[in-house]
Amino acid sequence: MQNLERNGLTEEQVYKALHASKGYRDIRFRFYIIRNGVRAGILPAVSGTVRYSAESEIQRTASFQFYGESGIDWLTDQIQPVMEIKTGGAWAEFSLGYFIPSTPTREAEGNHISYTVEAYDRTIFVKEDCVTERTFYAKGTPYLDIVQQLIVSSGLGDAEVTPSGLTLPTDREFDIGTSKLEIINTLLSEINYLPLYINSEGSAVLRPYQEPSAERISYTYRADELSVLHSAASSVTDLYNVPNIFIAVVSNPEQEPISAMYVNDNPASELSTVRRGRKIVSELYKPDSINSQEELDAYIRRIAFDQSQVYEAASISTALMPIHEGREVLEIRHPEISGVFEEIGWEMDLQSGGSMSHSVRRIVQI
Repeated sequence: MQNLERNGLTEEQVYKALHASKGYRDIRFRFYIIRNGVRAGILPAVSGTVRYSAESEIQRTASFQFYGESGIDWLTDQIQPVMEIKTGGAWAEFSLGYFIPSTPTREAEGNHISYTVEAYDRTIFVKEDCVTERTFYAKGTPYLDIVQQLIVSSGLGDAEVTPSGLTLPTDREFDIGTSKLEIINTLLSEINYLPLYINSEGSAVLRPYQEPSAERISYTYRADELSVLHSAASSVTDLYNVPNIFIAVVSNPEQEPISAMYVNDNPASELSTVRRGRKIVSELYKPDSINSQEELDAYIRRIAFDQSQVYEAASISTALMPIHEGREVLEIRHPEISGVFEEIGWEMDLQSGGSMSHSVRRIVQI
């Protein structure tokens, strides 16, 4: 979650403004042209939508519509939408991402010119960049050294990194033409890190996976006098055919084969072998390389958690809240839905009076 303190304003001032403590919110939007890393202009009369999806390869995407000729260079410039909210006589600015425009559509009707643009966050740099020769990494090379080198070589710049001391357990090679994003996410998965993510300030983030829990709540939405929750909410529970046994195997010529199995035999779990009275075995997971038995155990436990702990998926709607990044743990106190959830997606309609939809999933212990 983004820090609420900004522009000389305190966390309390910005919180009250976001939650309309005076009965209204004074907000505006700016859509900046980013050229060579700095703001070079403002797009005229723009509307747009920004989306986040934890389960997508490029997690943050956007669409924009603007009117008139802007002077933007479609090949090199980027677009930074920001939301500003006024409080204490100043504007608190929240960046909503840095986007590379793609497939602009120009329409002309008389003297009126408009553009419709789809755009992607900076993950597109490493998705479209591939290794141009067969690439070799020696056993013992630190995983994150490789990942950071690939990020920098694609033009993303430095990353926000949670350190790891894990190194390659074997020599590794990747074929010519393999996208750098594929290599990065393959290596990150082997050390139990989340896939590459680009935050609202356009920086790459490398951090380990953590199981969602009530101890990690970053924000609370309550239906109280400062509520930004809308009345509509929905949820769905789908337990059909969810595995309760998960198996992973690592087998390559340079490493002794190792395997790991996680069995959900917890009587308190509705999905367990005990409660269901039968075994439902997952697909066989075969990571290319894992550093140790301990890491493989953690790898398959994470998969088991992801596959069996999504007990309830829910959707809520709020006023526009520009504070969220990704995979945050939220506490929701809504008349229809209440509990601790992980946010796996959101969408913002960038206009005054717009709304924000949140896709969340309930946290359930194994």
